[in-house]
Amino acid sequence: MPFKVIVYIFGLVVFTLFVGFNLDNRCDVSFVFHVFRDVPVVISMLFAFCAGAVCVIPLLLSGKKKKAPPAPPSAKGPKKKGPVSGDEHLYSPEAPSPRERK
Repeated sequence: MPFKVIVYIFGLVVFTLFVGFNLDNRCDVSFVFHVFRDVPVVISMLFAFCAGAVCVIPLLLSGKKKKAPPAPPSAKGPKKKGPVSGDEHLYSPEAPSPRERK
């Protein structure tokens, strides 16, 4: 638990340093009818990230629940006994081992 808190605090420090060093980088943000002048690039990036997160919320809420894939045949139960093909009969518990055949 303390490790997670340390990593979280370290991440906040790195993020804060990133914001602090990039506050001098400015740009103009243009909406159709208004232009915001000298907006810090970090603020425009944070706004774009938050806008993307808000746009994803309806997709998460309206998503259909996926059905579980069908279980593979081996997980359903024991295999049915039937004709044996290949060398499988050599290793079955009913057949004698190669050492016992000699």
